[in-house]
Amino acid sequence: MSKSSRKRSKQAQPPDTFDHGPRERWQHGDETLTEATEEAGSRRVVVLTQDALDRYYRRGHLAPAAGENQRLYDAGVRLRRDFHRAGLTQNLVSRYSDLVSGGSVQGFLAVREDAYRAWRAAVRAVGPIAADEVIAVCCQGEPAGKGARMEILRRGLAVLATHYGF
Repeated sequence: MSKSSRKRSKQAQPPDTFDHGPRERWQHGDETLTEATEEAGSRRVVVLTQDALDRYYRRGHLAPAAGENQRLYDAGVRLRRDFHRAGLTQNLVSRYSDLVSGGSVQGFLAVREDAYRAWRAAVRAVGPIAADEVIAVCCQGEPAGKGARMEILRRGLAVLATHYGF
């Protein structure tokens, strides 16, 4: 069978009424949601799977049961939130302007310190075996792959969910 005579499956096709880029964009199966905006006749696309943790959750790869899948996802999202609030993400560009906030610098630093302590306690609860996979997927957005690393991620997220009380 020649390459040109194969038919593609209709897994993800953009609606014909508006433009969302080329067909090649849709073959990768990223989940999107098209919703109406306040402007008449205008629609927007919202990407639901921005990183590996989101994809694993949407596809049900974290756990076979829906409730457990949600529990593990919530634990990973909370770890990611603490990671970002603690300021542990890489900065590509320094600030161009002064920090503008409603509170004091001490309050900002206190929130950052509290988030760092919460993140550090959560990583310690996960333990040294699963910490690398949990941090890579939840905080840095890297895929875990298949096989043993995915199983280690599941177990680490289960410990993390218990730690957070989910």
